[in-house]
Amino acid sequence: MEEVMLDVVEGTRFLGPEFLVWLWFRGEMYGTEIEVEGHGAVEVWLDAQLVFESQLDSTERMTLRGASPSGSPESLTAMRQGKLPVRARVALNHGKLSYTFGFDAQRFAISNLKIPAVVEEGEEVFYERMMLVEQLDQLLGALYVEFLMLRISPEWDATLVPAIQRWVSGEEALSEADYKRATRRARQAATKA
Repeated sequence: MEEVMLDVVEGTRFLGPEFLVWLWFRGEMYGTEIEVEGHGAVEVWLDAQLVFESQLDSTERMTLRGASPSGSPESLTAMRQGKLPVRARVALNHGKLSYTFGFDAQRFAISNLKIPAVVEEGEEVFYERMMLVEQLDQLLGALYVEFLMLRISPEWDATLVPAIQRWVSGEEALSEADYKRATRRARQAATKA
């Protein structure tokens, strides 16, 4: 049983880096605001640090730091060379709440979390902090569900992968209207399943 579970985990590690690529692509092409079902508008972007790893040799890594490493020419060059983002500093805003955290895509783990300022005092501080962490967990989960809906649909290979490849190459990728249509078709397919 343990071996089967380990095989499942190892066999899906690629999803975390692909999730980061999707967040990055979506933010660069259509803005950082994403409508998340059940949560409304969530603004999310890659911020301050981006670590790439070769898909052929995991010891080959490249780290970019700065105000916007995902906007640097080196970041897309890394992608063209077959490297995917495996760690990033992520910023997420939901309403008046702002979070920043390190995200290890292969382990789907969060580190160095900065939560919004706590307004309660005394014992209530702990509960408010836990509520804020839980809210972030729900928002990330909802974003991941949105990604997975696209990832398992035929739209991923037919529309999004070619668009991401064109974007990485510096070509015109996919209009926002076409992206929304692909998302709508993926959502319809998911509800039928």
